[in-house]
Amino acid sequence: MPSADKPTIASLQILRFIAALIVVLDHCGFVGASVAERLGVQFHFPMFPGRLGVDVFFVISGFIMVYISSEGDGWSSSPKDFFANRLSRIVPIYLIATSFYVALFFASGNFNRWPPLQYLTSALFVPYFDHVTNLPQPILSQGWTLDFEMFFYSLFAFALFLPRRRGLAFLSAMFVGLVVVGKIWDLASGTPFVLTPAPVQPEFVIPRFWMHPIILEFLAGALLALARERLIATNRFRDFSYPVALSACLMIAFVYLANQTDSMTTGMSLVRFLCAVSVVAICTLTHDPAPLTRARALFVLLGNASYSLYLFHPHVLFFMSSIWKRIGPSLGMHIFVPIGVVASIGVSVLTYYFLEKRIASFLRSASKNKRMLQGRSA
Repeated sequence: MPSADKPTIASLQILRFIAALIVVLDHCGFVGASVAERLGVQFHFPMFPGRLGVDVFFVISGFIMVYISSEGDGWSSSPKDFFANRLSRIVPIYLIATSFYVALFFASGNFNRWPPLQYLTSALFVPYFDHVTNLPQPILSQGWTLDFEMFFYSLFAFALFLPRRRGLAFLSAMFVGLVVVGKIWDLASGTPFVLTPAPVQPEFVIPRFWMHPIILEFLAGALLALARERLIATNRFRDFSYPVALSACLMIAFVYLANQTDSMTTGMSLVRFLCAVSVVAICTLTHDPAPLTRARALFVLLGNASYSLYLFHPHVLFFMSSIWKRIGPSLGMHIFVPIGVVASIGVSVLTYYFLEKRIASFLRSASKNKRMLQGRSA
């Protein structure tokens, strides 16, 4: 989210909610299909490619980091303050979500789902290959994206030591270089590294995770932030009244296309990347003059709660799958996804208000008090 001295881009916040919603719909459909198979009943729901939501998140993240850390042609944030802010924003609520998820498994009698090492790697945002799912992911499965986010934040914090132009050049060289090395590694090994289940899994080596081309989405977002600055500086920043509507239409079109073909082919992956960059560009390279009506404010709130929605919807689906496995035939599978979506959104708003915001407020207050004490002792 933007810092206190940078205005929130309402359309971008709403786009964050749409991206999180796609991930939730993807997981609702997957869990619903698993429950229906166990019950021996029919379940029909279109496929929502959750990776599109992740791609949008990464492009937004690249944009926001440059947006909140820039002032004119220089940086407005120190590496220490930047990284401390990112840690306080990401880590506490993630650890709470992970702990609660582990508690759900323990309560169900499953004490051996994850090896001890996976607890440590999950807490440290280090990739770990889960041999149950055959995917590189932490205990809270969707946390694999945070392994990328924290890697990006680490490199971005280092870039803040340099003048902005050199810092961004460093980021560009690092990300492009890592992807090139990753592609050479793929060719040399004969098994490309992928983030989805595959018949033949390549040898998992941690650096290979961070060489996946998905990291270029952070760079794309950073370049959009520079483009926005340029448009404003040259008085070419124009009003556009329908950025969210147009973005939603593009994402719906991709979902439709993905249901007609294999969404994980190289060609579709490129289309998905272009879709993600396009919708973020629409929301950041134009100014939406629409007033903040109650409906719009509600969607901005849901965008603010999108991180909680992303983290806590698996907990909701865990409860729902347990209920449906017991009394599913009487409830019917046709309401599984609608209830899953509504319940997940409700839980995310409560979590945002009563956990995320309060933790952020406490940490800001503690940081402010610490600076005051240091100032008095200096």
